[in-house]
Amino acid sequence: MNIFKKLIPMCFLVVFILIVSFPPVLSTQYLLKEGESTVFNGKTVKLEGVSSDSVVVSIDNGVTKGTLSLYLGQIGAFNGLQIKVVDIYYNPIENGASYAVLDISAMPNSCSDSDGGFEPKIIGTVSGYYNGVFYSIKDKCTTNNLLNESYCVGTSWQVRSFNCNSYPGYICSLGKCIKSSGGGGGGGRNYLLDLMGVLREFINKIFRR
Repeated sequence: MNIFKKLIPMCFLVVFILIVSFPPVLSTQYLLKEGESTVFNGKTVKLEGVSSDSVVVSIDNGVTKGTLSLYLGQIGAFNGLQIKVVDIYYNPIENGASYAVLDISAMPNSCSDSDGGFEPKIIGTVSGYYNGVFYSIKDKCTTNNLLNESYCVGTSWQVRSFNCNSYPGYICSLGKCIKSSGGGGGGGRNYLLDLMGVLREFINKIFRR
């Protein structure tokens, strides 16, 4: 009986040492065999191919599917997920099993504004990722005078209600503050601002993808 009493503290000590020496793997890291898949945030991640220094991974959300070719240590993103190749176990023998360790996480929060910030006279769109979900919000008028202007604050977005009457002779139309009709040469300037906003949004979409 005395022997068991002495062994119990020793057992606790051994368990403690094992836990400290071998901490649990982060929940976002997955060991996948070539051809195997896992589900993360409702999206299927499949290890399509493995070579000595790179892997091919597909991400399918049920609507769109894309593939990433990544080298060891490289990070790629698609469909709201970010994937890093942590390790590769390549077996060159025919029909031999190859594996890879992938760190899978949701895209970090981000925000970009096509009109460059709080610009009531230019229509713009804020877009980015929040908790792994992509969003896109366009500036819009709520009344003839009030504008919901979206803009970025760090990696998050905010919306402020702005009264276009703060600019003498301006009203809210088509998602921005413009001079009311009958203002003479103001009309040409409004079309120019429209074109600038569209071009910035188009360029922003290209670089985002």
